[in-house]
Amino acid sequence: MATNPPTTRRHHRGGLQLVLISSAAALLPGCGPDPLDTPEPMSRAQYASMEDCLQDWRDESECEPRRTDANGTVIGGGGRLGWWGPYYTRSGQVYRYNGRVEQVPVNVSHAQAFESRLLSPRQVYASPTGRYANVPAAPGASPAKSTQGTAVKRGGFGSIGRGFSGGG
Repeated sequence: MATNPPTTRRHHRGGLQLVLISSAAALLPGCGPDPLDTPEPMSRAQYASMEDCLQDWRDESECEPRRTDANGTVIGGGGRLGWWGPYYTRSGQVYRYNGRVEQVPVNVSHAQAFESRLLSPRQVYASPTGRYANVPAAPGASPAKSTQGTAVKRGGFGSIGRGFSGGG
């Protein structure tokens, strides 16, 4: 009499569920890193005069007043008046004060100095003072500017994740 070999029960569903959850997470807003929170190298030009700033940026709304001491160090009050331009990246991504983000050729040939920092777009627009904080957001502005001062809702798995989970 022939005997059947013992059957082995294999559970592969768990691995498939993990792939499905990972795939769904990549497609859902709020899952994964938010580009507005991703730091990148940014620069900001410093100018001795409004005229110098205007030669590079061509618009007074792109120039922010700043105070410096005799060594050029930025200070709160008193000192000499200088000017800042907007933050920008080497690739020409300009973070305008009104929240618009534009890819334009950047020529800052009239700057006297530069400030370079690793910042995310949300950090640029989170300034509590100055033009970045005080200029109203333009229609269609970056979400980093238009959500300033409000809690940003980040999604999670919630009921969707529960819908993909199951026994097995």
